[in-house]
Amino acid sequence: MPVPNKRIKEVKMTFGEGLKDIGRATHSFNVLFKHGLGYFIENFGLKLHLPFSKRLAVHKYKKPELPEVRLRKAFEELGATYIKLGQMLSLRPDLVPKELCDEFSKLQDNVPQFSFEKAKQIVEAELGKPLGKLFKEFERKPLGSASVGQVHAAKLKNGQKVVVKVLRPGIKEMFRADIDIMYYFAKKLEGAKSLGRYSFLEIVKEFERYTKNELNYLVEAENVEKFYRNLKNEKYVKVPKLYREYTTDKVLTLEFIKGEKLSDLLRSRKKFNKHAVMNAIINSSLKQVFEQSVFHGDLHPGNILVMDSSRIALLDFGIVGSLTPYMRKEGMRLYVALINKDIDCVVRQLLRLGKPSPETDMESFRRDVDDIVSGWYGAELRHVRVTHMLRRLFESSINQDIKMPVDMILLAKAFVTVEGTCLMLNPQFNFVMHSQKYVEKYTKEKALTAESFKLFLAKSKEIAEVLEMIPSEALAVLEKIRTGVIKIDIEDTDLKRLALDIDKSSNRLSYSLIVAALIVGGALMMHANVGPYYRGLSFPALVLYIIAAFMGLTLLVSILKEGALWR
Repeated sequence: MPVPNKRIKEVKMTFGEGLKDIGRATHSFNVLFKHGLGYFIENFGLKLHLPFSKRLAVHKYKKPELPEVRLRKAFEELGATYIKLGQMLSLRPDLVPKELCDEFSKLQDNVPQFSFEKAKQIVEAELGKPLGKLFKEFERKPLGSASVGQVHAAKLKNGQKVVVKVLRPGIKEMFRADIDIMYYFAKKLEGAKSLGRYSFLEIVKEFERYTKNELNYLVEAENVEKFYRNLKNEKYVKVPKLYREYTTDKVLTLEFIKGEKLSDLLRSRKKFNKHAVMNAIINSSLKQVFEQSVFHGDLHPGNILVMDSSRIALLDFGIVGSLTPYMRKEGMRLYVALINKDIDCVVRQLLRLGKPSPETDMESFRRDVDDIVSGWYGAELRHVRVTHMLRRLFESSINQDIKMPVDMILLAKAFVTVEGTCLMLNPQFNFVMHSQKYVEKYTKEKALTAESFKLFLAKSKEIAEVLEMIPSEALAVLEKIRTGVIKIDIEDTDLKRLALDIDKSSNRLSYSLIVAALIVGGALMMHANVGPYYRGLSFPALVLYIIAAFMGLTLLVSILKEGALWR
């Protein structure tokens, strides 16, 4: 949802005007100064907002070697809003440079707990009853605390164990005040040449949209219900049940699942069935991407609960991606092209998924893709981190001003995270091997083997190359006509005859394309052994061949009648 113009207008260029919390804004500048970002304050004309004693010292701070590290530490000290901003940016290489994405992924969500009395007050206000009438038990000490809320163990009146997430008191107001300050920063920094193609204003707008979901537990509740429906029949993966009657935008109540976090198990070095856990994680992830409409975007060890020797539960559904059928299909074709090292096809699929801008340099983009894919020529497939290459391809697209769907960027990051988690369980883990098996299964269900899929891509490539030439050739002819290089002088009768000839030719061309399509379709079905069969041959393929033969014969007779063969 776009930011209202009124709010942007409220952000004045004079310090103090349009800011409701001047003290918080001053604190933000002081924290940046403290972490060695005085050069940043001075370069962007913000020095006047520091205390006088610190203004004099600004010039002492030279540009640090690693400003992204300083900025990450500053964000951690500034608290919940900035931590969430950094966590969002760690997923968005389209908004900030890769170095910042990588550094922000290290942000620690260490926020103090708030009191049981405040949690009790929020739950009672949201659910409309005293705590004792809502729950049989409600633990005073939280199980965990994060920047947005904290989690308490409880029991419903029927004895069912649950966990209750409670939104941190005053968090919405704090986020709103901090976002106002961010708009102030953004307006001051907008247009600075040193920012390149990145826009602070766009970052703040995106963060405002992001926080509306983060600060509303009903959004996470909908995600939980989607995953619960999709995975309820899975043998090795569990999703907690949502208790809708105990859930509001500030309170989220989920089924309690007994187990240990994978992160705790890996640190403690306890023995458990790592192979079974790894298989459950990768199989569930691939199924979410290839078969379902939503996928978990952040399956690191802290978001995975190990229930027993072979079963896991998924936690924290705040970062969730969604793929349309088109994105799934084109994404799978991109992945197959990448595994086959087909550079032309990789370029084509990236352009089908993304939207190039007038500034996109196609030659430079193709060279980037060539460098990324060619980097592992000669290496065995099992030694290649294809997930990282996929992410690099998306980053290259963004750098070349090709706008990629946010969910595809999130998918690349999700794959990298899943692979990293599985490598912790088994250093010999091979993402390509697992995914390739799933792709083959998927293509067989679509009546296409891996070989026929390659054939289809090859034919598509040939057709695309021909079609790609038509617009440029047509434009060249039109340009010659416009500049007078080609002169046209035809009478009305000639024009009518030409129109008839064009009409006949276009009809024949369409007819020929249909015949060609039937032949190619028949060849694919024959190659894929699509049943039923007649005398050992694919019956659907034979039907397509017969129709193509009849239509081809009809076309030939039509041409012979006009004597076209002898002209």
